[in-house]
Amino acid sequence: MSMSLVRHGITGLASLLAMAGSVLLPGVASADTQAPSVPTNLRLQDLSFTSGTLIWNPSTDESGWVMYEVEANALPRSLLRYGSTTASKAITGLVPGLTYTASVVAVDGSQNRSAPAFVQFTTPVDSAPPTTPTNLRAVTVNGALDSITWNASADSSPVAYVLRSSEFTYRTLRTSVTAFELLYLNCVVLPGSTHTLTVEAMDAHNNFSGRSSPLTVTFPNPA
Repeated sequence: MSMSLVRHGITGLASLLAMAGSVLLPGVASADTQAPSVPTNLRLQDLSFTSGTLIWNPSTDESGWVMYEVEANALPRSLLRYGSTTASKAITGLVPGLTYTASVVAVDGSQNRSAPAFVQFTTPVDSAPPTTPTNLRAVTVNGALDSITWNASADSSPVAYVLRSSEFTYRTLRTSVTAFELLYLNCVVLPGSTHTLTVEAMDAHNNFSGRSSPLTVTFPNPA
């Protein structure tokens, strides 16, 4: 009989404590398990060969705080991941000519995640060549060849330049090259040799411009 009373007494106490907790402690909140709403109207703006901006309608959450996980996926060749606290994200490092699937997931402070929103896009391919370099010319000092220079090409991406003769090809990011570089640093010409040169531009997507007008120069001979 006494054991039965004890058991009933413990059970009754547990029930009383549970009731007291619900009545006397109304400020104790249950854990947040509600996911944010799914971002809507996901779209891309200002798409270029290598970048763009994703924008979407903000998610809502009972906590009032949401951040976003953004991904642009063109596996196996390209995968980009970002975080954002606003309803837009500039993405860079895209590869021209690939089709990407972009996704945005809203995450609240309790790490509840919404379902993803998706949008697909294809980056354009740059097939336009740079403009042809102009005014290929020799710069002399005391009557001897000091450098070869030219006017820059225009293009939507950075360009490199290819200086050519029938005997050598020399690449540079600059719009000039010194005789010293060609003679002694890179050893592509011999002292006293004569070459007819042209220069052309190459952009970041391997599009080549036309060749400049030719220039004939004689490299100095220290002897």
